[in-house]
Amino acid sequence: MGASLYSMDASLAARYHLAVDQGALVTQVVNGGPSDNAGIKAGDVITDINGAPITDAPSCQRALQEYDVGITIQVTFYRSSSQKTVNLILCQSS
Repeated sequence: MGASLYSMDASLAARYHLAVDQGALVTQVVNGGPSDNAGIKAGDVITDINGAPITDAPSCQRALQEYDVGITIQVTFYRSSSQKTVNLILCQSS
C-alpha cells in the first residue's frame, strides 16, 4: 500500500478534528507508492476496503492481505470531514 498506519480512536479524532473515530490513520505515504498514486495523503483515515469496514490499523493490514499484487482495490477514507473513494493498485512491498 505504501503507507504507514496508526489505529484511530476518539482522542485522536478530537485532537485533530477528524470526522471519524475508527479506522486506520495514514501517518506517512511513500512517494510514488500505491497510496500516493491513488491520492491518499498523511492525515487521511481509511474506513473501508472493497466494502469491508476498517476499524483500526490491524484490520486494514488483514484486509490488504486478502488481495494479490496487481489487483485494484477500492479504498474509502475521510479527509477532514469529506469522504472519498479511490482505486488503488497493490504492488509488492519492498
